[in-house]
Amino acid sequence: MALVNKIDIIKQRKLVLNEINIKEGSGSFLIEGGKGKKEKAITIYDHKPKRYKPDSKILLVVSGSGRNRDSYRDAWIASSEKYGVLILSPFADKQGVHRLERGTYFFNTSKEIAKKLDFDFNCKLIIVHNTGHDHRKMGVASSKYLHGKKEL
Repeated sequence: MALVNKIDIIKQRKLVLNEINIKEGSGSFLIEGGKGKKEKAITIYDHKPKRYKPDSKILLVVSGSGRNRDSYRDAWIASSEKYGVLILSPFADKQGVHRLERGTYFFNTSKEIAKKLDFDFNCKLIIVHNTGHDHRKMGVASSKYLHGKKEL
């Protein structure tokens, strides 16, 4: 029997480029690829917790080489609900060879879009060293940061 990804069997609504409407629960939206790559759309998988507030923290979860962005987002749902953290997990297929390169691309593109739209950009890029592709180590470091232990 062939294995099927959960994302392939869940009926998805048709995504419209740059139509961002994050609702409570899990979902996704589509943004353009950025400067010089506008035709390369990026799907962002999200989870907005019931306890979300406008000043809630946002956790950007960048998938590994398997590009399993929905399962990366889903791994954070319990913490999202517990701490009121908005989860965003981009599927940036052509925006970098590895997680750090894709995350840096997404961070810089988001910053550029915020500037064009005259929005505040209150994000910072934190690089967690010595984790490689171990999402568990990344999760432990992220959890420490999100919950007040700033040393990584």
